[in-house]
Amino acid sequence: MIQPANDDASTPRAVDVHCHLLPGVDDGPQDLAESLALCQALVDDGVTAVAATPHQLGPYDLQNDGPQILAAVRELASAASHLPLQIVAGADVRIDERLPQLVDEGCVLTIADAKTHLLLELPHETYLDPLGTIKQLADWGIQTVMTHPERHRYLAQSQRRLLAWIDAGAVLQVTAGSLLGEFGQTARAAAWRMLDEGLAGLVASDAHDVRRRSPRMTLARAALAAAYGNDVAHLLLYENPRLILAGQWIEEW
Repeated sequence: MIQPANDDASTPRAVDVHCHLLPGVDDGPQDLAESLALCQALVDDGVTAVAATPHQLGPYDLQNDGPQILAAVRELASAASHLPLQIVAGADVRIDERLPQLVDEGCVLTIADAKTHLLLELPHETYLDPLGTIKQLADWGIQTVMTHPERHRYLAQSQRRLLAWIDAGAVLQVTAGSLLGEFGQTARAAAWRMLDEGLAGLVASDAHDVRRRSPRMTLARAALAAAYGNDVAHLLLYENPRLILAGQWIEEW
C-alpha cells in the first residue's frame, strides 16, 4: 500500500507515455493545428516528454503501421520544435493474437520504438485475458503497460486478475482524468483503490485534445500529492514514466 508522505512541494513536471497526439490518424487531433495546440497544452501542464501513441489494431487494424507512425512523429516533432517538449513514437495497441509477430515485424510499435515497453489496451465491452500475451512479451524482454484498467467495469473488483498481470511482469497505468472523476465515479473509485493497494505503477494523460480530453496532469499530481505526498506523485508521473522512455523496466512502485 502507498503510504502518505510529508515531503515538500516540488516543481510540477511529468513524462506522459500515453497520449493521442498525432494529427488525423485516430480519434485524437484531426489536423496539425490541433496537434500543436495539444503539444502546447502538455507543456503548460508540466509535461517535458511525451509518447505519441495512436491506436493500433482492433478498430484500427490495417491502419497506423509502425513506419507511418514513426514518420508522423518526425513531422510533428519538427513542427513543434519551438516547444520544450520531447516527442517519441509509440502506440496504444489493442490486444490481438498476432501481437508478438507484428511487434517483431515492426508493424506494431513499442514505446520509443525501443522494444522494451508496449501499451496494451483491452476492449471496453468484452474481457479478453491478456495474461498469455503479457508472459510472451516478457519472454521477449518487453514489459507490458496495461492502459487504463480502472476504466473497464469488468475489472472493477478483479484484484486477483490485476495481481496475476503484475506477477507476470506487467505494470498498470491509470489515467490522470480518472483520478479526478472525469470518467465517472466507478472509474475514479477503481483508480484510487488500485493506488491504495499498490497496484498502479504510473499515471498518464491519455489525452486526445485540448477540450474534451485534455492532459490534466497537474491536477492529478496535486490530488496524488495530497493523498500520498509529493514523492509518490513524482514517482508515478515522472520517475517511472521516465524509466519507460529510457528503456528500463519498472520493477517496483
